[in-house]
Amino acid sequence: MFVYPIFLPLEGCPFRCIYCDQYAITGEDNYTLDSHIEDIARFCSYHKGEDKEIAFFGGTFTSLPIKWQEEQFKKLLPFLDETTFIRYSTRPDCITQADIDLGKRYNLRTIELGIQDFSDEVLKKSCRGYGQEIAVDGCNLVKRNGINLGIQLMPGLPGYSVESAKETVKTTLDIAPKYVRIYPT
Repeated sequence: MFVYPIFLPLEGCPFRCIYCDQYAITGEDNYTLDSHIEDIARFCSYHKGEDKEIAFFGGTFTSLPIKWQEEQFKKLLPFLDETTFIRYSTRPDCITQADIDLGKRYNLRTIELGIQDFSDEVLKKSCRGYGQEIAVDGCNLVKRNGINLGIQLMPGLPGYSVESAKETVKTTLDIAPKYVRIYPT
């Protein structure tokens, strides 16, 4: 599978977690989908007939106004077909049934949830603004809707320990996401 990444540095993020510097990560400080359209067209043409996703990474996609989300999806309509899908990343406390319903109308296939850790202590010390229960609920909502679930984890955050690592691995395995993305800290 091929992925065309679009970065939304800090767009929609309700918190500033202690580890985050989206500009340093993405090299971008603002976003417009229009600046990507020609590249997306080339990407889709080059990979015509192959499995691919156009992905929104970086900010918290579903914390942005739902009208704005739909505008982005509509701009991608010329490219969406039986081999081209949408993926986005968001927080587990910022995903709703309405977000998923909207995305499904526009070929949404994958949601990555920036969980970072399943330990309440680690999440609190990292200023995530939610705990394990909300993280698990977000994962279950995505899976219940038949959407591929990706979980993003960040070992080594404040409060991280062998015990918290075991808890996070066990919870991740219990949830059984389609994939796990590990970010170094």
